Amino acid sequence: RFHIIGEGETKERLILELKATGAEVIDHGILFDPVEKQKVFDQCHYGLNIVKPNVMVGLTMKSLDYMIGGLPMLNSIGGDTEKLVEQYDLGFNVDRNHLEELAENICHEKPEEAVQRRHNMQKVYSEFFSEETFFRTLDEVDA
Repeated sequence: RFHIIGEGETKERLILELKATGAEVIDHGILFDPVEKQKVFDQCHYGLNIVKPNVMVGLTMKSLDYMIGGLPMLNSIGGDTEKLVEQYDLGFNVDRNHLEELAENICHEKPEEAVQRRHNMQKVYSEFFSEETFFRTLDEVDA
């Protein structure tokens, strides 16, 4: 089962390719309500965090949504996001050349590892990206 939240220019292609594999696709459309988003996240093992190869970003709003919701990532974004995933065990960094290895890791994941990754996601958000952290940092710089 593959849940989709949001829109994107290649969404229809993704849906067609997923259905071709036999996956059930549930398209929730655009969701802004955090409670509704969390209901979807609670049904998922991982959130897909990918961008086109030629796009360079540090952190996406989707990454932050996953952190807030405690949903580990399958991440293809380099830079800061890639480092956070590695350093804090927030899921897996995806590399097209190692998809078989990724599948093996996911299939052999222990339940306690999955739960820990969910906690790690929320902890990283709280420590680095929450509103409270932002204002505390701002106060330190202002002092």
